[in-house]
This record gives sequence, structure tokens and C-alpha cells, in this order.
Amino acid sequence: MARIMLRLSPVRETITGQELRSRRLRVGLSRNELAHSLGVPPAMVVAWEEDAAEVACPNALRQILQQSEERCSSSESAN
Repeated sequence: MARIMLRLSPVRETITGQELRSRRLRVGLSRNELAHSLGVPPAMVVAWEEDAAEVACPNALRQILQQSEERCSSSESAN
């Protein structure tokens, strides 16, 4: 019996510039801090937040925001 392998394209979640800015501010990250974490210039974060450019590293951005949100929620619950 032959095996069939399927390549599934990754689901691309999009984030609006407004949502990015809101989430970044909620977790207390400056544009410079987020840019440094992603290895991009701060001007790129500005472009993303203004919907002037597509996010070049959506998986890394999603991971950093998620980790930051988890840290915030765990520190809030500890208080």
C-alpha cells in the first residue's frame, strides 16, 4: 500500500496594526523593545502598526506577544 504525504500550508493568522499596537502596549513593550526582540529596526514595527508593511516574521511576533501576555497574566495573578 502506498503512503500519501500531504503538505499542509501553515495557517497564516493576520494581525492588524491596531491590534499589534494594542497588544504591545498591554504587555508593556516599547516599539524599540519589540523590534530588538524580533531583530528588526524600530521603524519596521511602526510600519506594521500603521499597516504600511506586512509582518515579515509573523510566527516570531506571535510567540513574543504570547509569551509577554503569559508573563503579564501570571504576574497579575500572583498579586
